[in-house]
Amino acid sequence: MSLTQPSQTPPTPRIHEFPAEIHRKDIVSDISIEVPPKSKSGGQQLTPDEDNEYRQMQDLLWSDPDPHNRQGCRNNDDRNIGCFFGPDITEQFLNEYNYSMLIRSHQVKERGYEFTHDHKVLTVFSASNYCGGSNWGAVIR
Repeated sequence: MSLTQPSQTPPTPRIHEFPAEIHRKDIVSDISIEVPPKSKSGGQQLTPDEDNEYRQMQDLLWSDPDPHNRQGCRNNDDRNIGCFFGPDITEQFLNEYNYSMLIRSHQVKERGYEFTHDHKVLTVFSASNYCGGSNWGAVIR
């Protein structure tokens, strides 16, 4: 992680700063989600399977490790979307997929990163001074 010399680390570009070719739908089609997912181009409603996939992606994106290490899942009242998941859910997920660690993002961390759930979840946030704050940014090398 680039925490040894934060002043020497160039900022990570925001999505709007990437070259135009990165925005091409065919490059990111595997992970692209229409927001809001009301309809496809042409006005067709999403199929039940597409709607279910969209809801699952929302849960993955907006769910966070429980800051109090409570077991199970509970509503994420900080974001009003997704859930807080406990160390038991982390363990179950890692065991089911034979992973040793979950690396995630999309949650501001004061030092740019944070380990939770007995060092089995690593949250990395690359945007320093996010929204005028004083947080550090971090990357994994």
